[in-house]
Amino acid sequence: MEQHAPAMLQSLGWVIVGKINRYSKLIFPGNAVRELSSFKPLGALVNTAFSVFRSTFAKNPDIKRLERFDDSFDELWQRASTQWKCSVVRDAKMLNWQYVDQPGKKFEILGLYRKQELKGYIVLFFRKKNKHGVIAKGSIADICYLPDEPVLIIDELLKAALNLAVEHRIGSLVTDVVDRHVEERLQRFGFWRVKNPLQLMVKSEKYHDSAYDINNWFITRGDSDVSIFEDPNL
Repeated sequence: MEQHAPAMLQSLGWVIVGKINRYSKLIFPGNAVRELSSFKPLGALVNTAFSVFRSTFAKNPDIKRLERFDDSFDELWQRASTQWKCSVVRDAKMLNWQYVDQPGKKFEILGLYRKQELKGYIVLFFRKKNKHGVIAKGSIADICYLPDEPVLIIDELLKAALNLAVEHRIGSLVTDVVDRHVEERLQRFGFWRVKNPLQLMVKSEKYHDSAYDINNWFITRGDSDVSIFEDPNL
């Protein structure tokens, strides 16, 4: 969470475990920068010039766009959660509450299936078009994957997410995450780490060795209040 008074929380027994890393990638810089998007000819010129750095990927038929999370996500979480000692539960009930049933918001949900088996998913949120008719920013709200082939799964999910961001002409795509596999792959896909005010603060009555070591945590943007307080996009 973003703390404005960490000293007060620390006085109540909370411990600052570490920073939650934020990553960002420009997609259409002419849409991301307000001064550029306000002057459409200049914004369009910048976007065209930037096209040499903008990657798109072949469509993967194993990627499915979803409207809701079904029981297969309960099984996915049971298997995926064995990778991490500390994490927020991601069963279908929680995921639907977070990404489907929020009023006024539309999240894009992509699932990766191999032989009808769910291997992982990624959730994106795109802001509404601004007064200049462009979407300045989008975010990867959540990502989850099975442990059997993490790099392959994450790569396919990120490719699909970037294709969707290009399709919507998003200015920039950001995410907050604590996970070595996801962070490594984000950097391989051209995301860079930026300054982030988010701190992971934990209060635990037991299991201190596990709970107070950030390397034991799996955290995504959706685990904070960031996505909840995003303005509606419908």
